[in-house]
Amino acid sequence: MIKPLKIVLVSILILIQGCAFNQNDDNEIYLPGRKFQFVINYFDSSDSVKKIDSLELTVTDGFYPQRSQTAIDWIHYQASENDTTIVKETTGVVDGSVYFFIHPPREGDLHILSFAEFPSINTSVFLDTTSQTSSSGTVTMAKSYKGKTITRVETTQEYQGKTATDIPFKKDYRAHHLKATAKSELGTIFGNYYFSEELGFVRMDYEFPDSTGISIRLSGIDFDDK
Repeated sequence: MIKPLKIVLVSILILIQGCAFNQNDDNEIYLPGRKFQFVINYFDSSDSVKKIDSLELTVTDGFYPQRSQTAIDWIHYQASENDTTIVKETTGVVDGSVYFFIHPPREGDLHILSFAEFPSINTSVFLDTTSQTSSSGTVTMAKSYKGKTITRVETTQEYQGKTATDIPFKKDYRAHHLKATAKSELGTIFGNYYFSEELGFVRMDYEFPDSTGISIRLSGIDFDDK
């Protein structure tokens, strides 16, 4: 009679732990079912727009890669000279009381974002926008980009305070600004990220070693829960 009781107790404990670590339970912005639309501008080295794509993020009730992140599905409508290709992938987002983090898409024409710093922000700055917060780290990998092998990415991210920025449906939108760097065999990728306490990551700008760039900006939302 003891062994079956132990099995029941262990099963209950696993269930409780699973619920406690469910990242979706306390989400405030990235709620399952919400959709975020973005426009992607690609810039050449003279800062002229080369092409424009659209991107959609859907928050799921799943996890990525485990229970540490809420799974998000990306649909990238990738324009080419004669056609539009649909690129789908799943990454993750953290929406919590301590910090927010998003894993941007990295397939197709956005593959280079694999080697940039991923945006994150500590929620302590919401109460004090003069905070001097920063982070750094090193990511080891074995990936390639245009024939070059990437083995190590050294990253930094610094909080810059709150500022006004333009997104497609809001001019001079007030958002928290973060500056980032990612140094690897490719050179240095610079990032400027903007976070809203209402809408999450509303803008992610990248400048690459060859002076080209990508800007991903929030262009619309679909919140059925509102």
